[in-house]
Amino acid sequence: MNRHAAIVVSAAAVASGCSQLRPISEAELLAYASAPYEKAAYGSPPEVLGVLDDTPVVVELVCSDLCPASTVRIVRFELEPGVSCADVGGVERQVLVPVAITATLQEFCFPNVLAQNWSAYVR
Repeated sequence: MNRHAAIVVSAAAVASGCSQLRPISEAELLAYASAPYEKAAYGSPPEVLGVLDDTPVVVELVCSDLCPASTVRIVRFELEPGVSCADVGGVERQVLVPVAITATLQEFCFPNVLAQNWSAYVR
């Protein structure tokens, strides 16, 4: 088991309205996002890592045609409808994500700690 798996919270808990999501520190989030991950786990539903500054942080593994080699890990804020990335202190960045037999740039709202340490973030 990955040493960072302990910070992942089931997405089912979020969907059921569980308000007991575990706070996650910037240091924990950066350590998680900087560690290698299992690319073969693509296709799993997004999972909540925890809550940073009252906003859920989710991880999703996206792959399309050449899996698992082209899997991309997105660690981002999960925004409520009507809430902007700036409202939660996030940073919008584009990431090349596989789609069908190609890839496209998609914009996500990343926690500031990841944007500031972009080169350490293992996508």
